[in-house]
Amino acid sequence: MKRRKEIDDRKKMHSRKTRRKLLGVLLLIVLLGTAGYVFKDWFADEKKPVEVADGIEDQNLEEENGEEEMEPKEVEVEEFVESHEEKPLDREKSVPDMIDLTTLKVGTNHSVGASAYAYSTEMVRNWIWGGVSYEGEKIAFLTFDDGPVKKSEAVLEVLKRRGVPATFFIPGYVLAEHPDEQVLHRYIEEGHAIAVHSYSHVYDTLYPGKLADKEKIVEEFIQTRDLMRKSLGDEFDTRVFRFPGGSMSWKGIDEARSALAEIGVYDMDWNAISGDGEPKSRRPEGPQAMAEHVMFTLSEHWMQDIAVVLMHDTKDITAEYLDQVIDQFESAGYTFGILE
Repeated sequence: MKRRKEIDDRKKMHSRKTRRKLLGVLLLIVLLGTAGYVFKDWFADEKKPVEVADGIEDQNLEEENGEEEMEPKEVEVEEFVESHEEKPLDREKSVPDMIDLTTLKVGTNHSVGASAYAYSTEMVRNWIWGGVSYEGEKIAFLTFDDGPVKKSEAVLEVLKRRGVPATFFIPGYVLAEHPDEQVLHRYIEEGHAIAVHSYSHVYDTLYPGKLADKEKIVEEFIQTRDLMRKSLGDEFDTRVFRFPGGSMSWKGIDEARSALAEIGVYDMDWNAISGDGEPKSRRPEGPQAMAEHVMFTLSEHWMQDIAVVLMHDTKDITAEYLDQVIDQFESAGYTFGILE
């Protein structure tokens, strides 16, 4: 009995030791796990990045995702050859193309640069005669009828010297007879505008019985414009017209004006005049008197902030008084524009 008891006591002692060992092992595992969790960020900071060859990382990702391996693309690389040869700089190729402001603006009657002071003929007419209010700066439109002739060169020289633009109303027959075929190019290059003043300029043809013939007026406009295109090219277009003798002198003008508007053309009269084309009985005497007549006739019109001045570049005297006309408008605070 005694022996049996000793054996049982040993078994209990062994069992308690075994349990203590198991508890110790479990405690160690818990401690290690806790330490790993606490120090994981510290260990992560201590890790050094591993360089991976190009394509390996993507390949591993594809394999992990179960995707098929993509074949690498062949890239053609140009061989670099070092050269010590000095090559001169080609300035024409290195500098961007500059816009020539003196060239014709496509689809208009003036140059690219003249766009800055070109005004719609329809709008100007509405400001002066259509009752449309105007509150902008004062503008003077110098207009010349019946050229080009040899005397026109003196007018062009004054305008060029003063840096002032103008609009030239040209009859087709005069242009056809003018010896200088480059004259239209000069108008464009020097910042002026080109307009049509019929082809024949014959009153009996255009206004039989003093009644405007709308078909004939439109026909002569197109005839003159097409003649201008022979010199300036099909990219030229003018939509500005002046009735020979002025629209106020004839009957049936409204019908003719409507016929012109159907092809996008607008006519322009004047509200100031120098008198250089008037009969001798009504013509101001001398250059100074003509220049003063411009401002006098403008003062009689209800619209004075917009001035459309009628002059003729076919007269010798025009170039003589033109400087004074420009001085008067500049002193009065006007800028100069052209009609398009």
